Amino acid sequence: MSKHWAVHAEVVAGDEVQFANRDEVQKYLDRVTTYLWFRQRWPGLAGRVSVTARARTRATASIWLGQINLPNPKTQRWAYSESTVIHELAHCCAGSDCAPHGPRFYRTMLYLIEKTRGQEAALRFRQVLVESGQSLVGEVARYENGPIVKDPPPVPKPQKEPTKKGIVDLHAQMGRAIRANDWATVTKLATWIQNRAATKDTAAADKARRKR
Repeated sequence: MSKHWAVHAEVVAGDEVQFANRDEVQKYLDRVTTYLWFRQRWPGLAGRVSVTARARTRATASIWLGQINLPNPKTQRWAYSESTVIHELAHCCAGSDCAPHGPRFYRTMLYLIEKTRGQEAALRFRQVLVESGQSLVGEVARYENGPIVKDPPPVPKPQKEPTKKGIVDLHAQMGRAIRANDWATVTKLATWIQNRAATKDTAAADKARRKR
C-alpha cells in the first residue's frame, strides 16, 4: 500500500457516511460545495463539482472539469465512502498546478476533513501525516491566505461635454456604424445622445422655472 493510501485509510477509520450510489454522492457534494466556507475559498467550484460512475477499478478526479470519477458501486463499494469522496474533492480544490499528493493537496484535504468531519478527525489525520513523514509546507496557493479578491475595475474617466462640432461627429460615427452593421456601437451612441438630450431638457426646464 502506498503512503498516501495508508494515510487515507486512517481517515476511513471511525464513523463516516457510506453512499449507496452516484446520486447520493452528488447530493453530498452539492451540499458541501455550497456551504459558505467552501464558496468563499473556492468560488469557482461552488455547486459545480459533478460525479461519474463507470466501469473502472479506482477513483480519480478530473481537475480541469471539476469532476470526480468513481467506479461501479456494485463491484467497488470501498470507493463510496465519505473519505474517498473528500480525497477526490481535495484534488479538484488543490488544482492541477501542484504535486498530486504533495503539501498543498494534503493541506486542502486536512481543511476539508475539519469542515466536514470535525476537528477530532482533522487532528487524527494531521498526526498520521506527521508520523508518515508527509510535509505540509510548500506549494502555497493564493486562496490559502484568504478568499481570492479580484482587483477593482478601473474608474472611468469623466467624459467632456462635446461641442457642436462634436455632436456632428457623433452622428457621423453613428452613420458609419450603421453602414458597418456595428449595432453595439449604434446602441451606445444612441443612448449617449438620448441621455444628453434629456439632460439639456431638464436644464432648460429648470431655467424656465427660475424665470417665473
